[in-house]
Amino acid sequence: MAQSQLEAANGALFKLGARTVLTAISTSGTTQEERACANRIEICKRAVLRMHPWNFATKRKKIIPYQDVAVSNVTWVSSNLIEVTHTATTYDEGNYVTLTGIEGAIEANGTWEVASVSSTTVTRLTTTDMELAADLSTYSASTTDYIRRSPAFDFSYLYAIPTDSIRILKINDSVWSPEWLVEGGFILSSDSELELKYICDVSDYSAMDILFYECLSIYLAWDLALELGRDMTVKDRLMEDLKAALSKARFADATEDSMQSLQASDWTGSRLNAQGDLGTSWV
Repeated sequence: MAQSQLEAANGALFKLGARTVLTAISTSGTTQEERACANRIEICKRAVLRMHPWNFATKRKKIIPYQDVAVSNVTWVSSNLIEVTHTATTYDEGNYVTLTGIEGAIEANGTWEVASVSSTTVTRLTTTDMELAADLSTYSASTTDYIRRSPAFDFSYLYAIPTDSIRILKINDSVWSPEWLVEGGFILSSDSELELKYICDVSDYSAMDILFYECLSIYLAWDLALELGRDMTVKDRLMEDLKAALSKARFADATEDSMQSLQASDWTGSRLNAQGDLGTSWV
């Protein structure tokens, strides 16, 4: 049988000593085993992908931040509240945006929190030091007027993390840098373009490394052990099996990759009590 979600699920049941052999998996299946596997296998897959920088799941991508959008008007509304009219885009209350190049109403230049959104072309911002209408000069249209979504402070640009990303490995060839920060599901940087290396959410089971595939079956078995009536002895044994399988995978990936080592994820380090060769994985 070719590698598949179904085969991985049956592998987990085999490791639990189950006699059931699934022919399909569905959350509405007729057996507890089928429903349990269907509910948990994708979550477990993403967890195992995050445990180690798997070569087969590594992806490279150049990304750009949220872009400038043209502004056509800025007006004072009320104490420390201004309204910006701009080309159609979507902001949400609580986002931060940066206004740049505003002429006339130069006091509006800066980074402000979105107070409310009237439409895709009208956004109200909470400001400081604009308590009176006289605190905001009269707007004068120019070709330099822009608004863009941004971090609240410290960095100039906000980047959306790719939707298929499970774990970021490197940005601009560094595992850490003061030039960028991963925070709140975004990347913050003052660079106008980033080169990203990350672990992606692989959906094609036939493309998975066989050692990852084995780790997934073990982890799924560990995850379902108590639900399917096994005791902590079985669960503990499966965790030891997972440690050993991850160690083998780490060695195999290292022989295919000449890059420097990267410390294992916090999850791996704490949950697996990582020491020695479990304390290091490879990029």
